[in-house]
Amino acid sequence: LEHGVLASEEGNKQKTLEVSEIPAALHILLVEDNEIIREITHVFLERAGHHVTEAATAGQGVEAARSTDFDLILMDVSLPDFDGLTATQKIRNMDNTKRRDVTIIAISAHVFREEIESYLAAGMDGFLGKPFTPEQLNAALNAAKNGQAFETHAHERNLLSQDGGKSSFFNSTVLEDDLPILGAERVIRLINLFLSKIDQDMEMIQQAAKHEDLSEVAQLAHAMKSAAGSLGAQALYELALGLEMAAKTNQKAESMKIIEDLKALINETCTGLTSYRDELDQETS
Repeated sequence: LEHGVLASEEGNKQKTLEVSEIPAALHILLVEDNEIIREITHVFLERAGHHVTEAATAGQGVEAARSTDFDLILMDVSLPDFDGLTATQKIRNMDNTKRRDVTIIAISAHVFREEIESYLAAGMDGFLGKPFTPEQLNAALNAAKNGQAFETHAHERNLLSQDGGKSSFFNSTVLEDDLPILGAERVIRLINLFLSKIDQDMEMIQQAAKHEDLSEVAQLAHAMKSAAGSLGAQALYELALGLEMAAKTNQKAESMKIIEDLKALINETCTGLTSYRDELDQETS
């Protein structure tokens, strides 16, 4: 059986779980603003037998948690109204004991150690790095329901391919791994959604940089990174990560340089995704 390693917060000990083990059916609240990631995660959960309620903002998530008894909440950290940490604190302050004490797992593509520690300090029960595989998701749910403190980082399939060529921009392995669960029609639709929004996302980054709003640049780069990683756009994932880190550390010149590189890379990424989409459409038509 394949194993996943979950890092415990107690002395940084390593614990292993059978990631192929699917936890008993749960009623799960999924709080995630990115439409691509929200749909992929929803399908992963439903195929594992769970009942899923969606929320696209922190406010919607808090209201859902206030009115419904959930077994577990998957809480994105970067949300458009207020962040997942604030949402978690609002839930932890509720009068209803069961709803206040619900298990909450942070889901995020953040990479800074201090950020992950802040999630746990805010009352979250674990951390699941985006993008993740169905096996990692099952392992995280098992750990959380067993009361284990844990963190699971983004899957190693996000590493850049070393063989050059198209795979340097787009690694089809990511989507091929998920294809049996997501289905060809949904994969094609998610690629189309990404392609329809990427130019607007790039324009928003450029406008934020023009106004020297590096905090906004970092947030937008974070969102781009998350969506790109979920679809196997690996070079874009890496470069958006670099932009996020440069902007967060107030490196204005470096951020501007990366933005220029990002514009060129988006064209290559869209070419790879379009080619894969068209091939998949031909195979299934």
